[in-house]
Amino acid sequence: MAATPNRQFKNICVLSGFNYDKHKEFVEATIDLGRSIAEKKLHLVYGGGNRGLSKLVSEAAFIRGSQVLGIIPRALKPLGSLSDSPIGEELVVSGMQERITEMLNHADAFIFLPGDLVTLEALITLASWAHLHIHQKPIGLLNVNNFYDSFIAFLNHAIKNYFVPSNAKKLFIYAHTIPNLEPTDLELEKTLQTHKQVKNKMDLQQQAPQERPFKDYFSPLPNLSTSCIRYPNVAARSFELKPRVLNCLSTFYDLENEDPYNHLNDFHVVCQTFRYENFSDDDVKLRLFPFSLKDRARSWLNTLPSNSITSWEQMVTKFLNKYFPVHKTNAIRREISEFT
Repeated sequence: MAATPNRQFKNICVLSGFNYDKHKEFVEATIDLGRSIAEKKLHLVYGGGNRGLSKLVSEAAFIRGSQVLGIIPRALKPLGSLSDSPIGEELVVSGMQERITEMLNHADAFIFLPGDLVTLEALITLASWAHLHIHQKPIGLLNVNNFYDSFIAFLNHAIKNYFVPSNAKKLFIYAHTIPNLEPTDLELEKTLQTHKQVKNKMDLQQQAPQERPFKDYFSPLPNLSTSCIRYPNVAARSFELKPRVLNCLSTFYDLENEDPYNHLNDFHVVCQTFRYENFSDDDVKLRLFPFSLKDRARSWLNTLPSNSITSWEQMVTKFLNKYFPVHKTNAIRREISEFT
């Protein structure tokens, strides 16, 4: 079961906890979600195991004809399974990060039910990867009994204290009921593929987060990005960034003791270790460079005019003019000439 290449919804990943105690609202919402996924002829990817809410959603989808794939870390298998017979197919992985990566590879969208720390780990990881543009798959929170209210409050608190950017709230779709959350029209969902075509031409639509159905996310959006970079057209179908690639990049924060030339040199060395078919070295650098800028440096990049940078050479020039301007070079020359 692989994610649909054109991003049409077909496989929905549902994450939840192994326990639900005696809250009938959690039980009803979980079963309804599994039933609805099957009724819409979608397939289910979930966290594996046959306990708690995980069991309920997988059973509800499976008995109504959906293909079901459970992805579970080897360490969690004894905790999540009451028997040796998994529901549907089962993929056992080595650890938590591999589990989330496999979910990302197999699913077209994510829905989070009430869950435990493992569920929250997946939520934060997928959200951070979406924020880094590693993926563009929707993340829905089914806020049964206001379960995710505290998470939303924490997010607002982090934004208020400038630890999280305000647009991070747009990574999530909040809803208290299934009809306002799940995909309801595959034809509308097909239009998600048009997002990339307008991403570098439009501004991101500014609006407060609100409850709305997934289908609203798959109509062409009028405003999507204010990127200063206009990427060259290449023959390759996609450019996928893996987390390990981003972790290798050098970083530049616009701190007083940072040397922009050293950053460019370190960045160049790292980029030489990666090869992407049909992408030149400069194309790769142009796509990776924004991820090497952090805090004030990233904010500076976001202030540049839309589509004003079309080559790696222009990016280097802009960067050095900002962080090693002519007056700084002249000042160093004066210091050297005046040294006795």
